[in-house]
Amino acid sequence: MNLTAYWKATLQQNADEMRKFFHKDAYINWHNTNEHFTVEEFIRANCEYPGSWNGEIERIEQCHDLYITVTHVFATDKTSSFHVTSFIRCEAGFITSIDEYWGDDGSAPQWRMEQNIGTSIHPAWQNPWTKIDLSDYENHMKWESVMQLQAMNEMMKEQFRAYPVHTIMILGIAGGNGLEHTPSNINKIYGVDINPAYLAQCAKRYTHLESVLECVCTDLTSENITLPYADMVVANLLIEYIGYRCFQTVIAKVDPLYVSCIIQSNTDDNFVSDSPYLHVFDNLHAIHHPMQETELIIAMKESGYALITKKEQPLPNGKKLVQLDFKK
Repeated sequence: MNLTAYWKATLQQNADEMRKFFHKDAYINWHNTNEHFTVEEFIRANCEYPGSWNGEIERIEQCHDLYITVTHVFATDKTSSFHVTSFIRCEAGFITSIDEYWGDDGSAPQWRMEQNIGTSIHPAWQNPWTKIDLSDYENHMKWESVMQLQAMNEMMKEQFRAYPVHTIMILGIAGGNGLEHTPSNINKIYGVDINPAYLAQCAKRYTHLESVLECVCTDLTSENITLPYADMVVANLLIEYIGYRCFQTVIAKVDPLYVSCIIQSNTDDNFVSDSPYLHVFDNLHAIHHPMQETELIIAMKESGYALITKKEQPLPNGKKLVQLDFKK
């Protein structure tokens, strides 16, 4: 039994491939939710499960015709993570039954952390953006064949002045590129980023905005974040790294009147443009989500926002920045 191939088909929610592994009279039990499935019911439940999923088998044990797998299953936008223990019984190369036990991944409860007992089994996962130096990021972005830092600076100038707003939330603010264009009618800017070093440098650069700029260090993919209200959310080259669904959740929490997004339109498979700093971004593949204008527009429509403006900014390497503005 090729369990790696089975789990690949399952995580990809590929019904036709999954079906090849089962005996026609097989059954599947999900004990946590007290559900018993036929093969076709199980395939439907798996393949119609909301979201996009990935994972890896962490352990396999075999006892005669019984295989036991421990698999880490997680949403590709990092909003959910589980470990599942599967008891898979096979006969003549086909699965005849599966008994599964699922558990949510998460931190230890507060009462146990307060006891200060135990240690971590594995190092905590860190978002790749927390490991990229700001100078490397900015030097790459302003490289002559990239020119995104310069282009977004001009585009942000327009974003700030486009709508009658007084509070703005900038998601993925990094070092604060464009804040020098803050107009006088803006009385609060929430600068949100996952990298505390970026925010520290941002605050240092824009001391004249001390009464206006409030830096917020948070992971937007976390389920338990709280965010303040803002009249407008600006998300430039940010949605690519949290995904549509997570972005919808963030927008629902902030509840802005306007949303202004910039996404990158790629001419090839490389979402990071070439420069001497290219390999600094190697680990971003783990959290990158391909972006499509139409899919973003659909996601925003589902959240109650209509497209009101679209602009394009060509880049030297053939890529382009696409600005999409929405209003509730």
